[in-house]
Amino acid sequence: MENSSTDLYSYFGCNFVSNGSTSFFGNVITLTGQSGSIAEGKTYGYLYQQGPDHYVDAISSNGGTIFFIDQTDTGRAVSYGGPTNSYRAIHSTIIFGALQETLNTRNELMASYMEYLTDLTGIKDEPKPINSGANNLTIFPNPFVAASNIRWNNPLPSKTVIRIYDQSGRLVRSLLKAKNTSKGSEVGWDGKDNNGKVINPGIYFVQVCTGVTTITKTIIKTE
Repeated sequence: MENSSTDLYSYFGCNFVSNGSTSFFGNVITLTGQSGSIAEGKTYGYLYQQGPDHYVDAISSNGGTIFFIDQTDTGRAVSYGGPTNSYRAIHSTIIFGALQETLNTRNELMASYMEYLTDLTGIKDEPKPINSGANNLTIFPNPFVAASNIRWNNPLPSKTVIRIYDQSGRLVRSLLKAKNTSKGSEVGWDGKDNNGKVINPGIYFVQVCTGVTTITKTIIKTE
C-alpha cells in the first residue's frame, strides 16, 4: 500500500505529499526548526545521500504544526494535539539517529519531544496553586554538566519530595530537603544517584510532589 493511500496521516495532523527521491539523488541536507514549534531555534544536518536519506517522505500540515523543514522548505516532521487537543502525537519522516549535531544536540531535541508528548499523559501534571503566588518549577543550569539547581517559586510544604527519574521510569535520586528562600524553595542536585554514583549523560525527569500538586520537567545531563 502506498503511503498516500493510508488514513493514518489524519491522526498526525498532516498530509502525504510525496515519497521523495532515492538516496542517489538525495533529499535532506539540513533541517530547521520552525518558529513557535517544539523545534524552534534548533538546526541539524542530515546524512545526505546515505542510507537514511532514501525515499524520505514529504508532508504538509492538516491541522498539525510542521516543526522541521529542509533546505527546500519541504515539511519533514509534524506535531499534533488532535482536533480537540486531547492527545499528543509526533510524526517524523526523518530518522532521529541520522540527525547530525551542528548547533544543537539530539538530546536537546528528544527533551523537547518528551516534554510535548507527556503534556497530556499524566507524567506531567498541570500545577495547582499551593498559595496565591506563582508556582513554576525552574531548573538551572539545564542542560548541566556536573550539578544543577531546582527551584519552586513558592515555599514548599515540609513533606515535599523531589524525585529524579531516567527515561525508563526508574527512580534515580530522591531529594527530600529543600531550602526555603525569598525566591521560593530551592534544592541542589550533584548529578549523582541514590548510591552516590555520577549518572550518565542523557535525559532525566525532575518531579516535585507537594501532596497538593505534582509537576514534572525535563533535565539534560551532558558530558
